[in-house]
Amino acid sequence: MIELPAGDPTVEELADWAELEIMFGDTLGMGTGQLAQLFANAFGDDEPDELRLEQEQLTDDEMEFDERSLREDIRAAAAAGDSPSSRRADDVLRELSFRAQVVGGAYPLSVDGGGIELLRLWDDDPLYAFLALVGARLESGLDIPFHEPAWLFEEIVACALARYVGGTGYRFGWPQKDGEPIEDFVAKARRLSKRLGELPGAMRNVSPAAKDYTLDVVAWRSFADDTPEQPTPGQLVVLCQCGIGKDWAAKSMQVGKWREVIQFSVEPIAALAFPHTPSRVDSELHRWHDVASSPSIPFDRLRIASLLTVEDLPGALIARLRDWIERSLDKLPID
Repeated sequence: MIELPAGDPTVEELADWAELEIMFGDTLGMGTGQLAQLFANAFGDDEPDELRLEQEQLTDDEMEFDERSLREDIRAAAAAGDSPSSRRADDVLRELSFRAQVVGGAYPLSVDGGGIELLRLWDDDPLYAFLALVGARLESGLDIPFHEPAWLFEEIVACALARYVGGTGYRFGWPQKDGEPIEDFVAKARRLSKRLGELPGAMRNVSPAAKDYTLDVVAWRSFADDTPEQPTPGQLVVLCQCGIGKDWAAKSMQVGKWREVIQFSVEPIAALAFPHTPSRVDSELHRWHDVASSPSIPFDRLRIASLLTVEDLPGALIARLRDWIERSLDKLPID
C-alpha cells in the first residue's frame, strides 16, 4: 500500500493519496469502514485528548478499567459513524465525490457513500493518472526529474485549452517540440504571430537569451472569415503559463509584456495551469483568488481533466504518457 501522508494531513492530501492508492496501489477499492480504520491506525484519530488516560494518577486496576471503558466508547462511536476517523473518511469521500462531479466521465474512480472503486486501469486511460502522479511529484516529494513531465503536461494543457476556446492549442514553451526547427526566440515568436494571423511586435523588451518569455501554451479561436491569405483582426487568444514545481502559485502570465512581442488586435486572456487541486473550502479560497487576481484563469487538475477525454489526445502523446507513468511508479512510497 502507498504510504499515507505524515503528520496531520488535509482532506485534499488524503484524497490525493486515495486516488494514487486506487489507481497505482494494490487496492482496487475501499469502503468507508476500511478508510476509517486506516486513518485510526495511522493518525490515532479515535483517541481524543480529553479521553486519554492520565496513567500517573491511576492504580493498575483503575487503569485496566478505564482502558476497557475507553475502548468500548471508541468502538461504539465507530459503529455509529461518529468517531474522528469515520468523520475523516466521510470528508475524504465528499472531496472525491466533488472531484468526480467536476471531472465527469474522465474521472477514473467511482465514488459513493459506501466507498471508492476503480473504474478503469491507468494504462487504458492514462490522462488523469498522469496528472495525479505529476501532482504527487511535488506534494509527496517524489524523486522524479522535472523536464519530461513538464513537457508532457504542457502538451496536455494545449489540448485542454483548445477544447476550452473551441479552437486551436499550441505548445510554445522551451525546449522546442520534436521536429520543430532550432531557432532563437525572435524567430520563434514571429512564426507564432504568423500562425495566429497577428503582426509581430518590436520585441524591444525581450532579452537575447529569452527562450519562451514565460509563455508555455497559447490557444486561440478565429472566425471563418479569417484566412492565411487575408487574416482579419479580432479573435479570442489565451496565453498560458504552466507550473508543476514548487513555485507554481507565484507564476503569472504577463499579457501586457507580450503586446511588445505580438501586436494582438484584441487583448489576450491570461491563464495559469497546474496539476494540483487547491482546496475549495472558504478558508483556503484566497489561493484561487490570488491566482485570478494576476489576472489569470486558473486551470487546476480537475478543470484540465474536465475538458478532455483520452480520445482527445494524439496517439503519440498517449504512448508517451503511458511510458512516463510506467517508469515513474517505482518512485511512489510503498510501505
